Amino acid sequence: NYILLRGGTLQIGTEQEPFTQQVQITLYGHPKSMELPTFGSKVIACYECKMDIHGTPQVAWTELAATVMPGATEIMLQEAVAWPINSKIVIATTDFESPKSSHSEVATVAALLDGGKRVQLKDIRVCPEYGFSGLPTNCVESSALSFPHLGEVKTFDGRPIQFRAEVGLLSRNIVIQG
Repeated sequence: NYILLRGGTLQIGTEQEPFTQQVQITLYGHPKSMELPTFGSKVIACYECKMDIHGTPQVAWTELAATVMPGATEIMLQEAVAWPINSKIVIATTDFESPKSSHSEVATVAALLDGGKRVQLKDIRVCPEYGFSGLPTNCVESSALSFPHLGEVKTFDGRPIQFRAEVGLLSRNIVIQG
C-alpha cells in the first residue's frame, strides 16, 4: 500500500544518465487508510531521504503555433517535439473552463511531421462535463477535435498579447500510479 523510505535514496536514472526503459510503480489501498500515520496510503513516503527520478528527456509542454478549429485532426506547435507515436497529449482549453466543465482535449499522437512541429492526432477524447466529485461524467471519443483552441497573437494598446493553448505530453516512461 505504500513505500516508506527512512534515510537513503530512491533513484531511477540520473541527470547524466536518464532511465530510458519503461517502469511502472503501482500503489494499492484506500486513500483514507491510516495504515501509515502522517503519510496515509498509496504514497511514496520519504523521511530524511532523497528521491531522484530522471526519465527520458523530452519537451513536456509547448504551445500551439496556430489556432485549430473543431474538426481538425492535426496541430502546429511553437516548439519541435520528438514525442513517441501513440503517446497521449493534452490540448488545454482556451475558450471555457469551470469547476463543472472543460474543453481540454486528450489525443493520441498518430504522426510527427515538419521536424516535430506538426502533430497528427487520433483517438481524441473530451470530457466537457464534470460532476460535483470533480470526475468526468460525459466523455466523448472522436477522430477530430471538438472545440477551438487558440494559437495566435493579438495586439492591444500597441502591445502583442499571446493567446495560445498549452499542449502537454501525458505519457511518460516512468509512471507512479495508485
